[in-house]
Amino acid sequence: MPNEDAILVDEVHGVFAAVDGVSSKPRGDIAAKIVVDALAAITAAEPDRRRFEQAFVDAEDAIEKFRYEESLPAFPKACMTAVWLREGTGGNHIGLIGHAGDTSALLVNHTAGTIAQLTTPHVVLHGRHNAVTRYVGGKKSPPDISSIVVPPNCTLLLVTDGVTKKLSLREIATRTIHTLSPQELTTAIIRMAQIAKEADDISVVAVRTLRF
Repeated sequence: MPNEDAILVDEVHGVFAAVDGVSSKPRGDIAAKIVVDALAAITAAEPDRRRFEQAFVDAEDAIEKFRYEESLPAFPKACMTAVWLREGTGGNHIGLIGHAGDTSALLVNHTAGTIAQLTTPHVVLHGRHNAVTRYVGGKKSPPDISSIVVPPNCTLLLVTDGVTKKLSLREIATRTIHTLSPQELTTAIIRMAQIAKEADDISVVAVRTLRF
């Protein structure tokens, strides 16, 4: 099966995303790419809620168009967590976070030695498994959008559920609290998920704020 994850790292405009195409629906890989393309089209200098919301509307429209052009039996869908940041005062970065599904945003505070989950997964227990209740694709419900502040000397992690299905916050924290390089941090998390024998696609985006 193809890798149905997609990521976006746009340092110029401060837009970052981890997107997970839903494998139980047709062409989840295309849904993930469409979401990334819609977010990559953001070129404004300042985070703006209406523009951020419009990116997800554009993605929904593009997914709908693709479904009917390809005569697919169901809508392609994707889970995603995305942020749009700019530098604020006091070394903080401020902006917006959008979330739908079982991807996650984690905040590693290297100064305080803490890790926190910033998003609540849209899942319910269905039998023995968790069922995702919100996606991009199908126009059933928009992503959650809220304000975000990332303090200095922190790493914001955007991860797909290929990470969080196998690793707890404590396990992630043991390898990330004192790992200051984003490259080393992402490599460590991916390796941990692989060792835990996670069969799903694994994607990690690390956004590091400078010491102040």
